[in-house]
Amino acid sequence: MEFDFERFNLFMKHKFGVTLPNSMISPALDFSKPVAFSKGNIILGIGEPMEKVYFILNGIARSYYLDIDGNDITKIFLPEMSFCVGESFFTNE
Repeated sequence: MEFDFERFNLFMKHKFGVTLPNSMISPALDFSKPVAFSKGNIILGIGEPMEKVYFILNGIARSYYLDIDGNDITKIFLPEMSFCVGESFFTNE
């Protein structure tokens, strides 16, 4: 999937009031690679360390947990143009 600079900057303008020149975005793309997940795939399981940061170009991701009774509780939905990062990425747990 090709990175859409214009769409990204529309998001940045709407969300943060700024845009970034392509020359600032391109270096990050140089060490990135596209991956695709099918609906229902689990990106990060309970207790697994997160070693990657994902940027959602297309689709939506859901962060959830199981409560003490085993109920599936949604924490947040991550829409397109969002970073997807698990807490373990920052805590090394």
